[in-house]
Amino acid sequence: MFRGVDWRSDLVAGFTLAAVAVPEQMGNARLAGFPPHVGFIAFIAGSLAFSIFGSSRTVSVGADSTIAPIFAGALALLAVSGTPHYAALAGLLALLVGGTLISASLLRAGWISDLLSIPVLTGFLAGVSVHIALSQAPAFLGLPPVEGGVPARILALAHGVSRLNGPTTLLAVLCLVLIVATERMNPRIPGALIGLVGAGWAVEHFDLTAKGVGVLGDISHAAPHIEVPAFSPDDVTHVFGLAVIVSLVVMVQTAATSRAFPAKGVAPDIDRDFLGVGAGSVLAGVCGAFPLNASPPRTALVVECGGASKLCGVFAAVIVAAILFYGDALIAKAPTAALAAVLMFIAGRIFRWRDMIAIFRATRTEFGLVVVTMLTVTLLPLQTGVGLAIILSLLHSMWITTRTRMVELERIPGTTIWWPRSAGSMGERV
Repeated sequence: MFRGVDWRSDLVAGFTLAAVAVPEQMGNARLAGFPPHVGFIAFIAGSLAFSIFGSSRTVSVGADSTIAPIFAGALALLAVSGTPHYAALAGLLALLVGGTLISASLLRAGWISDLLSIPVLTGFLAGVSVHIALSQAPAFLGLPPVEGGVPARILALAHGVSRLNGPTTLLAVLCLVLIVATERMNPRIPGALIGLVGAGWAVEHFDLTAKGVGVLGDISHAAPHIEVPAFSPDDVTHVFGLAVIVSLVVMVQTAATSRAFPAKGVAPDIDRDFLGVGAGSVLAGVCGAFPLNASPPRTALVVECGGASKLCGVFAAVIVAAILFYGDALIAKAPTAALAAVLMFIAGRIFRWRDMIAIFRATRTEFGLVVVTMLTVTLLPLQTGVGLAIILSLLHSMWITTRTRMVELERIPGTTIWWPRSAGSMGERV
């Protein structure tokens, strides 16, 4: 698996990957309704499991901003976030999602990943980005948390703008500007980590906590240990439908990531990559975390940094594990506003406005599908919106199939060459 690789380039890529993953995984854990350090556990589980069972040499697996809001919103209807029951349901969901992906791998069901069409996927991600932005806006502005649906949150934020905390908002804006600037200069620069550390230094140096800037605070946690989450048959019934939806989204994103970053001279093995991500989710579920997904941005970073084998993910997992056990001070001093800035950046990154413009220029009908999907995911409960988005995608695929343009071919006499029929041609038709 690691024979003949340049471990030095993988070590450099692993350090860079860890630097980017640390703030991202903390933020995604918060999106999932967990303390930030659980994101580290998710990343370690995903990286190690995929390095053993996955096929791709560069795919990075861990907590993901695409699926975290989906299952967090659904699980919040069944249990209070932060309670043992919520953690058990998330662990059960990870086991079900992992089992579904492993089954899909064994059944060679990689074709399932094609069920979500590009317009529906674009609208779906846009809707998810709106949910992320609204969930982080209070922390970004230094306001109390806002509950309710999207319209209620927008109204509450509009009424609360006059009471925003100046130092908190300034700190968040500076972090966001830094992340965007470093991303445009060179994606290898860990702007999110630099912003998080810099914001922590500013909070301590200027005593910003006295001015209302909130920090994560001390996080007490035990070493991860393997334990099957406690659940009842009713829990399985309540979570099963959600597991199907999350599994389909994970399959689509995993397949897209594997195809976008293939190893040189090697065709991607989507089915085996399903096995790797599924094994990661199962390991995360028994270690107290939640379902995992492949990450296109982190995978692109690995490729850009010269990562040549799965050692890159192993190195990154070891570095993140060291921070988990010995970096409590870094986590405790991190301002919630800086973490909100990281998530705002992630929300902006998955809002694919360039794809929307391209779809609009190509066909108004499919652009309308983008808008309908985005509004459905945004205005309805997230799990319901995602389910309807999948149904819309299936209907769209059926519509495209029924409108397929038939091309009549003819054969050049005496050859095996076929080409489209043309006026006055002497080709042979069968």
